[in-house]
Amino acid sequence: MNLYSLERQRGAVLVVCMIILLLLTIVGISGARNVILQEKMTFASRDAQLALQVTEAALRDAESVVDGLSMADPFASFNATGSNGGLYTAGDAPADLLAEATWENNITDVQIDIAGKSYTASYFIEHVGQLQQPDNVGVGAGYGGTPPVPPVEVFRIAVRGEGMANTSRVVVTHHGRRFQ
Repeated sequence: MNLYSLERQRGAVLVVCMIILLLLTIVGISGARNVILQEKMTFASRDAQLALQVTEAALRDAESVVDGLSMADPFASFNATGSNGGLYTAGDAPADLLAEATWENNITDVQIDIAGKSYTASYFIEHVGQLQQPDNVGVGAGYGGTPPVPPVEVFRIAVRGEGMANTSRVVVTHHGRRFQ
């Protein structure tokens, strides 16, 4: 074997190794970036689910508030005091549910505990009115007739819950209740 060709090959091996090392580094960095991106997406998905759970728990709290009302005019005392505490009569509730200002004033804040951690949720309740009943309901209270049924009062409940990273979810639902 020629000594001259052996010296020339030593430099070529170094260049080939450096190119392979560079390619492996690029593949490794790309894989690491992909893993970090997937971690961020997983955290965002988990936080969104947590915000939804907080919102649903606060919704159950708001429904229990409606179920606890016993007045014929449920919001009369709240309107008389000047502070509604998150309770509105028909047409007086905030319209823009995505605006920050909606969730800063005249709402009810609650703390929801999930897995030992406390999260904040806010809601307001609007008395929409009475559910329209068919004409034949409650007619004929005599013998064999159906007794009169009190009307169903309908309430719109808007709830906003937050997750760990200030991810928020807004849920709006209607809840009906008969007052005796």
